[in-house]
Amino acid sequence: MQQDFFTDICKTLSLGELQTPVTAVSGGYMHKMYKMETAQGTNPAAYAIAA
Repeated sequence: MQQDFFTDICKTLSLGELQTPVTAVSGGYMHKMYKMETAQGTNPAAYAIAA
């Protein structure tokens, strides 16, 4: 997926800036799953995104 897609998600949901490249993770049966790490708060936060 395009990096801009994930940047827009972070901006729209106020999750903070991406800290690491978005990576694909296993676990989605009918969709693809991605891991995002952002600079939300004092500790980096990790989010799983289904697309």
